[in-house]
Amino acid sequence: MILCEERIHDGTYHDVLALTASRVPKTQFILLVQVLEEAGERRDAGRLGVAEVIRAPFEPTDVELALIHVIGGQTAGEQAA
Repeated sequence: MILCEERIHDGTYHDVLALTASRVPKTQFILLVQVLEEAGERRDAGRLGVAEVIRAPFEPTDVELALIHVIGGQTAGEQAA
């Protein structure tokens, strides 16, 4: 399982997701974001394989709930629908 911020110093979560998917395809990916511009972005993240999106500022319980959803197999795209 990988927790990743939306933007990292040398790229974005897209880069991490692409690299991880090619090497370890069953990795679960949780995205931490500062601002989620629109609901469509959440669906797009789900389509890219992001299992959960957590919007900042967040509390430890937000991460716990995300882990419960990921373990239960529900994706961000399914939640947004």
